Amino acid sequence: MKFDGVLIRYSEIALKGKNRLDFERKLMENISNVFDGEYTVERVYGRLILKGGILTKSEVRKILDRLKKIFGIKWANPMVETGFELNEIVGSAVELSKYERSKGFKTFKVDTRRTNKSFPIGSMRMNELLGAEILKNFPDLRVNLENPDFTINVEIREKGVYIYSESERGPGGLPVTTGGKVLLLLSGGIDSPVAGWLMMKRGVKIDCISFISPPFTNDKTRWKIIEVTKKLSEFSSGHPIHLFLVPLTDLLMHIKERIPDDYMLVVQRRIMMRVANRVADRIGAFALTTGENLGQVASQTLQNLHTIEEASDRMVLRPLLTYDKEEIISRAKEIGTYDISIQPYPDLCVLFTPEHPVTKSKLEKVKKVEEKLGDISKMVEEVMNDMEEVVIRNGEIVEDS
Repeated sequence: MKFDGVLIRYSEIALKGKNRLDFERKLMENISNVFDGEYTVERVYGRLILKGGILTKSEVRKILDRLKKIFGIKWANPMVETGFELNEIVGSAVELSKYERSKGFKTFKVDTRRTNKSFPIGSMRMNELLGAEILKNFPDLRVNLENPDFTINVEIREKGVYIYSESERGPGGLPVTTGGKVLLLLSGGIDSPVAGWLMMKRGVKIDCISFISPPFTNDKTRWKIIEVTKKLSEFSSGHPIHLFLVPLTDLLMHIKERIPDDYMLVVQRRIMMRVANRVADRIGAFALTTGENLGQVASQTLQNLHTIEEASDRMVLRPLLTYDKEEIISRAKEIGTYDISIQPYPDLCVLFTPEHPVTKSKLEKVKKVEEKLGDISKMVEEVMNDMEEVVIRNGEIVEDS
């Protein structure tokens, strides 16, 4: 079976008003970006069409595997394009039915949409004509309008007729970069990659910051963070993700020596917020994003979240705030980060977590305790000087400083 292209359908974009065209253009740009211009992307009302010559089944499979990771796409359909001659439409519908029948399917229906009202045959009549021709060629097939094994979809539009039977579900959401940029605080756990994925689904471009503590964390920890970022970059619509690896060992030891054990965790998180804000300033990120989940661990009570966020100059977005752990694990498995996140390599958050952290911190007391650290701004600047930057695009490292 050969195909003329892939018909791309979207969901939320269709609900946009006067700026709908801007979202469509961004989605077209993102698709071209993912494929590095290998295919052309055309726009017809309510649809996008990816083309690149005659496509084989294996070529289409590779295309679909990439399209299903582009936010903004709801469905992708390998299609055959014809003119308005009835014989041409019938021939393609019969050929697609042969292809579906070869899979062992026994029942079908035809679903015609005629947006081009100048086409002389109505949708219901086209369904009848095409169904009759398919049955004529394949007497073993049966029509089932309620639950068919396959559907021959026919879209009669202004510039041509598009016929398809297969559908690949996309991730939905909005095109990446239409929602601005945030900096994701990426840990070695299960939650934060899912938070980053959800932000991208809302059209947000993410970069990442991760805190390490050599020699307590090693090259395997670094590998784990990079591999998770590679997986997230597959959903970034070809836009590179900048990963900032920040060594905090000296600073954490400084905190451990001067801060009471029960307040150490909250102070650590506040320091991380300050460093993240400095990186966000550098890259122009409007907000921070974390994988925090209400009540999951000691630092994630309402009181502690408030105390920690106070150290940030910008809003902190927490898309997982109300998720339970099973929901987060399920989504992590779906996007492919779970098996990486559960690798048993040392994590900074685990290594420097006190045995009995405070769960209802008071901001005034925390600020008083922090005075024991000395010049925090200076310490943050020193940490920034030792920061490493790794640039990852489409699952591959393209730059490592």
